[in-house]
Amino acid sequence: IRDRAGLEVRLGEHRGEVSLPVRVLPSPPAPDFYLSLSPSGVALRPGEGWPGGREVAQVAVGRQGGFSLPVSLSAEASPPFAPLSPSLPEGGIGYRLQGEGDLWTLHLAVGPRVPPGAYTLTLRGSAGDRVRTASLTLTVGEAGFSLSLEPTGLTVQPGGSATATLTLTPQGGFTGTVALSLVGAPQGVSPVSYTHL
Repeated sequence: IRDRAGLEVRLGEHRGEVSLPVRVLPSPPAPDFYLSLSPSGVALRPGEGWPGGREVAQVAVGRQGGFSLPVSLSAEASPPFAPLSPSLPEGGIGYRLQGEGDLWTLHLAVGPRVPPGAYTLTLRGSAGDRVRTASLTLTVGEAGFSLSLEPTGLTVQPGGSATATLTLTPQGGFTGTVALSLVGAPQGVSPVSYTHL
């Protein structure tokens, strides 16, 4: 009698069937590489990183199956993307890849006149006849501003006064007018004046 593996067992004049455990090992992965982006999406405002660029993501080259060929990295870019340079127009998005070997950083600069919206930059890795890609989604938001107050707490005696410094920081090429008001102050407390520094 033959078992499932085609093995025939004879014991004297008797024949019997035995079960043999068979472990099938997976084939090793074929030599190859891939690209990974961390993060794969970023949000910036117009004017952020302008004009020199700021680091927004890391690009890693992963290898499997003993793949050892050097990998060259580039960007498949179409307008408004363009390599970072002093001549980059204010309506463009500049990019720069910096690094070596299997770890790179991606720098972006968003021109102050880039319209809000979602933009995709595709990175391309090449090694021999193999090409692999990874994509970054850039979300450009509306221009705006931020406020910071120093100090964030005041102690005032009845009839007295105190001063705090409010800093307004434009973001994304913001050039609008900001109206200031005091909200939620205790009864009897009101701003005496605002002084522009």
